[in-house]
Amino acid sequence: MGAKSATEKDREELSIKDAIELFLKSCRASGLSTSTLIQYDFSLGKFAELIGAEKAVATLSVEDADKFLANLTTTCRGKPLSNKSRRNYFRCVSAWDSWLCDRHYLKERFTKGVKLPKAQQKAITPISPEEFASILNVIPNRGVGRRDRVLYSLLFDTGGRVSEILAVERRDVDVERRVILLRDTKNGDERPISFGPTCQNLLRDYLTRMEGDSRYQRQPRLFCSTNGSPMSRHDAYRRLKEAGREAGINHGVRCSPHTLRHSAAIASLRAGTNPLTVMQQLGHKDISMLKKYTMIAEVDLIAASEKADLLGKVIGRKQVSW
Repeated sequence: MGAKSATEKDREELSIKDAIELFLKSCRASGLSTSTLIQYDFSLGKFAELIGAEKAVATLSVEDADKFLANLTTTCRGKPLSNKSRRNYFRCVSAWDSWLCDRHYLKERFTKGVKLPKAQQKAITPISPEEFASILNVIPNRGVGRRDRVLYSLLFDTGGRVSEILAVERRDVDVERRVILLRDTKNGDERPISFGPTCQNLLRDYLTRMEGDSRYQRQPRLFCSTNGSPMSRHDAYRRLKEAGREAGINHGVRCSPHTLRHSAAIASLRAGTNPLTVMQQLGHKDISMLKKYTMIAEVDLIAASEKADLLGKVIGRKQVSW
């Protein structure tokens, strides 16, 4: 056999650490969202830690994939890791595996055929309009409290992902047309979302106040911290959780920005919004999540059919004799 080319040799000697770096560079170049990049970076870093950062990619096997899953048991704080989180970690590794094959670093996927742990499907319990009103009422309408009220109102009104909304810049908000252009989205595709007249008034007042505050003159983001830096997801989650606790919402409802997203979707369907419109607003690529929302919203169908009573209207007008 002849000597292997330098390129072929480099491919065979490529380490996990270097392959991850190449993959992340490719992801950044393709315009994936910041949150997706963070998730890939963290998950693949965990893989390198458990399997060995200097191990050659060409030697990866299904045994390494099984070992990775088997050792994913606790969080960085020592708490048990849920099967859903383990599956999410593995999906990131699987995406990297596919990329390695596409770039011919691997001949076949080492994650193929690995049996993933079954994730428990938790019931979605939305926050009702009355509960959301009680949350807003415990948040002071001044300072950062005013910012929080606008942020959570926007999440409840639009169903946007918190990472997408926190990445919005003031230039992306068209108050008069009631449209926000989301640029940093989960799938990397820009998409517009709409908001209602009440939210329009809140945003108009909020933007006016921001323009008069010197702390935000150099910060293009819509939602900022008190020092003018972008507001973090952690702060958005923490402050909503605290407000929910203060409002006395503790009967199985998780007070989080993502619950507001679920609540917006379900409320829209209950209000009669076309499911495809809801799907577009939420930025879903497949219909699976929409089916879950629809199943919850269907509890109102019986009441709606009683109210409509289409056949009763026909018979009531004596258009049919029995």
